Amino acid sequence: MSYPDKAYIEKLTGATVIPLETTESTNDLAKKAALEGASDGTVYIAKVQTGGHGRGEHTFFCYDGGLYLSIVIRDASLPAELITSAAAAAVCRAVRAAACAPVLIKWVNDLYLGDKKVCGILALRTGDAYVVGIGINVKEVSFPDDLRQTAAALCSDIDLNILAAEIIVGLRLAVNEPVKSIIEYCSKYSYTLGKEVTYIKNGKSFIGTAEKLLPDGSLFVRFACGGVDVLSSGEISVKTLKKS
Repeated sequence: MSYPDKAYIEKLTGATVIPLETTESTNDLAKKAALEGASDGTVYIAKVQTGGHGRGEHTFFCYDGGLYLSIVIRDASLPAELITSAAAAAVCRAVRAAACAPVLIKWVNDLYLGDKKVCGILALRTGDAYVVGIGINVKEVSFPDDLRQTAAALCSDIDLNILAAEIIVGLRLAVNEPVKSIIEYCSKYSYTLGKEVTYIKNGKSFIGTAEKLLPDGSLFVRFACGGVDVLSSGEISVKTLKKS
């Protein structure tokens, strides 16, 4: 079976799939389509991306053997601040089920295998829709020197068409789940909770313990001095530190 296989994925998902051999960014295509009125469940899937990007100015390493897709979401009952959490939950479920990989969610939009990143998720409000972009390192690959200490691949033989279909179906369901269900799942399979985290806020550096997720998806952090802080999705970046 070729990848991405439009007919096969559409049969499994009911989505409208635009398959691409190579593109600069599936997210850019999906955002343009969303602004032009693309229907809910329109999906762009690329075999290779040449200019994938994450939050802020971060670029995303792409190769033939990864999964790169972006989906237009219009039918979502969850509040905007929980779309990223819902996407993380959906992708985590799909990877754990289809690829049998024990990934965890690093707050708020990454998946980790062990202590290394295997997936990045970017959810953006685009007009009256959301665009959710997902990049997963699936097949084994030799990473560039600057990523070898922080990135990994699932090293799975899973058919990418099947994994893509699992993610698409799961995501369209997750954005309409009860808030409690999403928070409970993201807490249960969290890479971050219970660990020390460091982050920058208002130009200052802070270190505390990630204690719990709040109902809006925010991260509740407690400091050694007894003080607390609440971090909102997309507000800052969080770096998980190993305890000695």
